Amino acid sequence: DIVSWENIPEETLISKGGLFLAATEDEVWKQQISKDQRAVLFKYFPEIVSQLSWTGSVKLDLRNSYGVRHARSVVHIANKNEDVGSITCEFVHNEADAAVAVLRDGLMKNTTLQTVSIQRSGLTANGVKDIALLLRGNSKLGVMWLLANDFGDAGAIILADALSEGSDANTTMHRMLLGLNNVSNECRDKCIQKTNGRMIFIPDEHLQHLQSLVDQS
Repeated sequence: DIVSWENIPEETLISKGGLFLAATEDEVWKQQISKDQRAVLFKYFPEIVSQLSWTGSVKLDLRNSYGVRHARSVVHIANKNEDVGSITCEFVHNEADAAVAVLRDGLMKNTTLQTVSIQRSGLTANGVKDIALLLRGNSKLGVMWLLANDFGDAGAIILADALSEGSDANTTMHRMLLGLNNVSNECRDKCIQKTNGRMIFIPDEHLQHLQSLVDQS
């Protein structure tokens, strides 16, 4: 039978999505399955989903859903699909640092990904060290979003150093956007100066207001 994806409730996606995906051709995947459905399917069937074709901007932002297992599939999607220019992903807090280590290893030699967004994932300064290593090893990334990760001043300085210090500093990233990272005003100003304004700190109150609007919608 032909699957009518637009009429499938989420509970059916969860229980039977693997079977549906096994019978789904790439064109159907590209044209008939919504981004929200993809995010749900990726949570429960990451290995199957990562084998399908992806293009453009990949948004995997289902809250409290993705871990190390999913990070491996994110790497596969990015490296298998040259038309993927942007990936957004949110990780569960207790796996975020380990997931970023997987991204570090897997994306180091990627030459097509331009934007990486890891938001609301509870990244610590420890996890940020792996992001810094990725920045030092990959000069193709142009934009990074790290909103709402509680890595504090220590993490912010690690990122600033990766963009400015040493012979392997990343001098090609255009901008790194931060906010709600528990960074002090003094540290923020220092990071902006060290990176010639490439680290951009969005005021926390603006982000909190936007989040409240999203929560009410």
